[in-house]
Amino acid sequence: MASSFFQSVRHAARGGTLDRFGNSLEDQVEALKDELESLSRQLAKRGEKEGKRLRRQAESGMDDLSAASEAVIEELRDLYGRSCGRMGHTLRRHPVATIGTVAAIGLLIALATRRPS
Repeated sequence: MASSFFQSVRHAARGGTLDRFGNSLEDQVEALKDELESLSRQLAKRGEKEGKRLRRQAESGMDDLSAASEAVIEELRDLYGRSCGRMGHTLRRHPVATIGTVAAIGLLIALATRRPS
């Protein structure tokens, strides 16, 4: 019953304000659709640009991290080489003390790992 009332009002106002109002709404809906499509394209472009910027920034950070890591590794290699040289020098200068130290460490390990009876 309600639909017949609106149909009769629409028929009565045909060519009047109701049709213009309906057309106006349709035009507004179409304009909103176009606006949403435009905004979607703009957001996609902005997202792509931002993604590229973040990628460049991350790549730059990785390059910095890689360079810093290489410097640390080189420093550790140098330190290891110097430590080995010092240890070899000490072993050659004090062979008896070295043998005594190794024997004491071996005895401690043997006592620590011995099973109680």
